[in-house]
Amino acid sequence: NGVMRQVFKDYLKELELRGYSALSIRTYRVVFKRFGKIPLTCKGLIQFQSEIQDYKYNSKVSLVSCMRRFLSHTKPELLSVIEPVKKENPVPQHIPSKTKVTQILQGPDVTTYKGVRDKAVLETLYGTGIRQQELLGLKLEDIDFVTKRLRVNKGKNSKDRVLPLPEECCFWLEQYIQCVRSELKPKSLHVFINMEVGRSLKRSSLDTMLKLYGDFSTHKYRHAYATHLMENGMQETAIQSLLGHNRLSSTQIYTRVTIKELQKQYHRYHDRDSWRFK
Repeated sequence: NGVMRQVFKDYLKELELRGYSALSIRTYRVVFKRFGKIPLTCKGLIQFQSEIQDYKYNSKVSLVSCMRRFLSHTKPELLSVIEPVKKENPVPQHIPSKTKVTQILQGPDVTTYKGVRDKAVLETLYGTGIRQQELLGLKLEDIDFVTKRLRVNKGKNSKDRVLPLPEECCFWLEQYIQCVRSELKPKSLHVFINMEVGRSLKRSSLDTMLKLYGDFSTHKYRHAYATHLMENGMQETAIQSLLGHNRLSSTQIYTRVTIKELQKQYHRYHDRDSWRFK
C-alpha cells in the first residue's frame, strides 16, 4: 500500500482545513502513498518523473499537479525540478494508406454531375490537405488554373496561404467548375455548392457525401496528405507551411506516425526468429 511520511499526512490535514473536496484529498492520498518512499530531494524528484514517464497523459497531469502543489507549500526550492506536463499532440489513428485513398478517389461515378462534383471535392481534400471549413469557404477567385494554385483566405488563426494544385486535382476542379457547376444555377460564389438548391455546400451535406465513399472525415484526408508527403521525403518545415501550422510541433506528429510504420516494417523484416538460424 506504500508508505506515507508525516509531512504528507500533515499536508492532507491542511487540505481538509482549507476545505478541499473529498475527491481531491483522495487523489493526493493516492499520490503520496504511491510515491511516499521517494526522497524529497532533487534526485528523488527526478526519480519520480522517471517512474511516471510511461503513464497516460491525464494520469501524469494529475500526479505532477499534486506534487507541484505540495512542493510549492512545503519545499518551494525544489519546485523547479518538476515542470508541468506539456500538452501532447495525439498521434493520428487509422490514417488511410495510399492504396486506400486511391480506391476512394476512384469511387465517384464521373459520368454524372454529382459524381464529378464529389470527385473534385475528394481530389481537393487529398491534393491540398485543407481543413473542412477552408474547403467549404473556397471561392471561385481562390483558384488559379494558370499557375495551378489555390489560395486559402483566413484559414485557422486567420492565416492566409497559397497551395500548389496537383495535376489530377486541377483537372477535376476545372471539369467540375466548367461543366457541372455552371449548370446548377449557382446562387453563391463558393466553389462547392449543393446539387439541389445551388447554394454553398454545408458541413452536414459534406459529411453525408464523404460517407458514400468511405469512413473517413475531412481531417483523415488531411492526415493522409501530410503523412504521405513525409513518407515521400518532404521536409517538415515545408509540410508545416502547407498545412498552415503555427508551430512545427503540430506537424511533427506525422513524423511519429511514419516512425510507427517504420517500426512495423522493421519488425516484419528483422524478426530473427523467422530467420531460423542453426
